[in-house]
Amino acid sequence: LVPVWVLPRYAETMTMLRDPRFRKDPFAFERLPAAAREPLAVSEATAGRASVEMVSMLFLDPPAHTRVRAIFTKAFTPRRLESLRPRIQQITDRLLDAAEKRTADRTIDLVRDLAYPLPVTVIAELLGFPPEDYEKIKHWSDIFAASLSLYATAAQQAQAGEARAQIRDYFDAVTAHLKQRPRDTFLNRLLESEKQAGGLNREEVFA
Repeated sequence: LVPVWVLPRYAETMTMLRDPRFRKDPFAFERLPAAAREPLAVSEATAGRASVEMVSMLFLDPPAHTRVRAIFTKAFTPRRLESLRPRIQQITDRLLDAAEKRTADRTIDLVRDLAYPLPVTVIAELLGFPPEDYEKIKHWSDIFAASLSLYATAAQQAQAGEARAQIRDYFDAVTAHLKQRPRDTFLNRLLESEKQAGGLNREEVFA
């Protein structure tokens, strides 16, 4: 079994979140106890691959996390988030109306008809991806999520590697197009940060 500590109380949980002795990076091979490496299928090769792929702030510690988070914070101000409300409401209404029309008894499956498509639609639109690609992006996202589970199989890891290559090709094509024809999208603002001191590098934008 993987050695796991469970922190059920608030005080200990906050200590773990704030104390620099605890790290977010789950892929650092040298910090894992030997007993954890085999159940987690972690090897030096796995750790090396992940260190290249997982440079999102989900897996970063300060000061790298602080730098990346500051860039996102500027884009997601309270005013900016509030300005998204009408568009999100429109998307929600459209999804619910479509779901209602598909059923004779006016019942819907909230997960399938709303909770599944709404987040990817909002995020993909915010970033500036074409609507016809939303389902494809959601598919890639699901594959990545499965590969990050505690007991991801070798097949899931391999599938994630294939998905990463596909989405990288897609990302490079979209960003090349946006650089030629800039639009007022969040992705464009991330690309602009590459030119600034302390901004994101290309791998961080991709993550």
